[in-house]
This record gives sequence, C-alpha cells and structure tokens, in this order.
Amino acid sequence: TVSVLYWRAWTPHSFRMSTTIVAGERASSSNHRGQPSPGNGEATAQLATAASVSATFAADFFSSWIGYVTALSVAHPMDTVRVRWQTRGMTPAETLRSDSLRGLYSGIVGPAVANGPLVACIFAMNETYRACARWINVHCLGNSHLAFAKHFTVGELAFAGGAAGASASVFMCPVSVVRIQQQIGGMHGCRSPSMLEVCKGLYHAEGVAGFYRALPYEAMASGVGRMAYFTSYEVTKASLETALPTVNDTARMVLAASLTSVVGWASCFPMDVIKNRLQADAISHSKKEYRGFAHCCAVTYRNGGVRAFWTGFSLTILRSCVSSGISLPVYDTLKPRLRAAIPKATPS
Repeated sequence: TVSVLYWRAWTPHSFRMSTTIVAGERASSSNHRGQPSPGNGEATAQLATAASVSATFAADFFSSWIGYVTALSVAHPMDTVRVRWQTRGMTPAETLRSDSLRGLYSGIVGPAVANGPLVACIFAMNETYRACARWINVHCLGNSHLAFAKHFTVGELAFAGGAAGASASVFMCPVSVVRIQQQIGGMHGCRSPSMLEVCKGLYHAEGVAGFYRALPYEAMASGVGRMAYFTSYEVTKASLETALPTVNDTARMVLAASLTSVVGWASCFPMDVIKNRLQADAISHSKKEYRGFAHCCAVTYRNGGVRAFWTGFSLTILRSCVSSGISLPVYDTLKPRLRAAIPKATPS
C-alpha cells in the first residue's frame, strides 16, 4: 500500500497513464475473446500496473535495507569515531583509548531501525526517479532514441540520485540529530543517553523544530552526495565491465563501490561537517556554541582554517569504503532475485 501511494505521489500522472496504456494494450492483445470494454480494460490495466510497481518497490526496498544493516554492523564504530573527531575534536586514538566496544556502538539502534527503512526508501526512490527522468527525456525533450536504451544517461542518473537524496532528508534529519546527540553524549566513557532521553531533551528545549536542526544543509549534503554517489557507481561499474571483462562481477561491484565512496563524500564533505556541528550543538540554549550556519562556518575556519572543513575525511572514506563495499554489492545481488521472487499479483 505504501509503495502504491508513493508511486502515485511521486510519479507524474501522464507517466502513470502511459504505463497503464501499455499494460492495457498488452492485456487487450492477449485476450482471445476480442477487445475488452474500455472501462474494464482500463481498470484491469491500472490494477496490474499498481501490482507490478508495488512488487518492484518492495524488492528494491528490502534489498537495500538488508544491504544497509549488513554494512552498518561493521562500519558504525568508525562513524562514532568520525563524529566525535568532527564535532568535539577527539582524535581517533583518544576515542579508542577512552571507550569500550559498547561505547563505539552508541546510537546504532536508531540508524538500524529508522535509517534502515529510510535508506531503503532512498534506493527505491532513486529507481523510480530514474524511470521518471527517462520518461521526461523521451516524451518531453524529444530524445525518442532513448526509449529502449539499456542504460540510463549520466543526466538521468544525476537527477534521480539528487532528487532521492534531497527528498529523503526530511525523514533523515531527525534520525541524524538523535544519533549525533547520542554519539557525543557517550564521550570519555560516559553512559550514552538513550534515544528516548535525547528525544525528550530536544522536544523540551526546542519543540519539534529541534529534530530538524540544519535541515536545509542536510538536504544539500544529502542531495549532492547521493547524486555523486549513485551516478559515479553506475558509471564506474560500466567502465570496469568494459576494462575488466574477465574479473568476477562481485569484485567489480566492490571496487566500483569503493571508488564511489571517495567521489560521493568529496562532493559534500565540508557541508556535512558544518551540518554535523550544528546538529551536535548543545540542547540547552545557554550552552549553544553556534548562532547559525554562517557563524558555524566562521568559527570552524577561525579555529582550524580550511583543513577544519575536512576533519575526519580519511576516516570517513575508510568507513564508507567498507560500508559501500558491502551494501551496494548486496543490493545489486539481491535486487533482481527479490524482484523475481516477490509475486506480482495480476487481477482477474
């Protein structure tokens, strides 16, 4: 049901209708009794299209969720070290000396339970936006030669990735704020605050707005980052397939995912640093360090120069290479299998 509503909300009406018409033509040509009545044919085609979209969305959703959780279980400690380095100046060595393994996994429940489905939605939204971009390319821009092209163009990939990342930031922002508050709250061996404690503190001090700290910068970082991430992954995969035809598919996917990590993070890292600092700022108004985006940028530059905007980049790339090297190949491997396994209900 959610996937059908998502399809209707995010896909242009004319694109849905063109898909329905194609489905109706196929259903009509296969009917040995002749042409169905217009009303029944349209209703049948719409139901068949909705069922197909639902199954495809579900397959993409669960494939990416499984890939994300698998990667998270390995990469989360590195993310905790990165956040503390960026926001509180604790070097990786200081964090590792002062924290237990449990402390390094502070805040993992939120991403696994909340971010998992959201990241899965980003992947599924990315697939849907690609279809929308292709339809626009063919029907609005007159590029009819792309109608049956096997691969998406770089422009289509960039549009889909950026739109998916920016759209999802509305849901990702509250999870990011709570996760970062948990991660910095567990510094120096202190007990990490629970999700409920952080949520209560934020709501008491700032109301609902507290969960949307730095939302515009979350959208910018996520949009630009996902645009570079998804585009570079597909382009790199295609290039490696041509350059290394004898190499195992999984090995090529892992290599492409690792290279993608560098491109994706390099495109948005300074914005991510500022976004993290704003979201990590004290909950209490009397203890806040930053007055806004410009002030945060000025303080960051004054304290560390240009290098401060790249604090933790090497660790982030290491973590992302591990994470993407697991999640993207798992997603690419599971997606066609789940699409084939999930039944597409056809109305009688």
